[in-house]
Amino acid sequence: MGKYFHLSDHMACAYFKDESILLDLKADKFYVLDKVKTGLLRLLLEEEWCATSQTLYSLVKEETPGQHDLSLINRFIATFREHDFLEPLLHPKPYALVHKNKTAMGMPNIDWRLPLDASLKARLSGPVLKALRMLLKVHMTLKFQGFYALIQTIRKQGQLTQPYRIPTLQDLNDLVQTLNQACLFYPVRTKCLEWAATLTLMALHQKWPVSLHIGVQNYPFLSHAWCQWNQEVIADSPLLPERMAVILSTPLYQGVKQ
Repeated sequence: MGKYFHLSDHMACAYFKDESILLDLKADKFYVLDKVKTGLLRLLLEEEWCATSQTLYSLVKEETPGQHDLSLINRFIATFREHDFLEPLLHPKPYALVHKNKTAMGMPNIDWRLPLDASLKARLSGPVLKALRMLLKVHMTLKFQGFYALIQTIRKQGQLTQPYRIPTLQDLNDLVQTLNQACLFYPVRTKCLEWAATLTLMALHQKWPVSLHIGVQNYPFLSHAWCQWNQEVIADSPLLPERMAVILSTPLYQGVKQ
């Protein structure tokens, strides 16, 4: 009986049109694979494999014998293993964390700015100070520990949110405004990733099942981060989940619509 290849825990993948995009969280790098390499990756993640030696593999089921160049595939596997893109052991079930949005056409432009209300003024308060501390934590984690450490922090906090509490629209709006006020005091410009990660962590501390999403596209290559609650984008364009390929969504919730 065959088994399946899985990407390593620090890797994320999405298909955009006919190409795949990989995100290495540890290296904080994106890789765009052409159509040929995308085809090889899909074979690895979607088909059953068996080991013929310590380093070589073959397909369990092949419609036409010799249809695929196994020497090419095994070189591809060796390259992925060399870069620690694949987990060392095969799994009994297919890898299920690849977003497949066949209708994604991309966003025409993403010129993200802090989503400020025109009437918002910088006012220090207890909640704003808490938001400032969280914003500082996110910035420092990214700077000194990296992207992967930040995602691990969000995943860990997501495990602590159960049992979930359901926020109202006003709750979410108040949280957004609190974070925006904190950003006005923060001495460094906050970009979409820091903003979305901070809002996610603030929501998780309230036991609200809000998730961080990172979308990608190609031609031109763009990446963007946003938050969602119950499949709704928070304080950003509602078109993002439809137009971009979601390469990462965390935490992953069971029993809660996201």
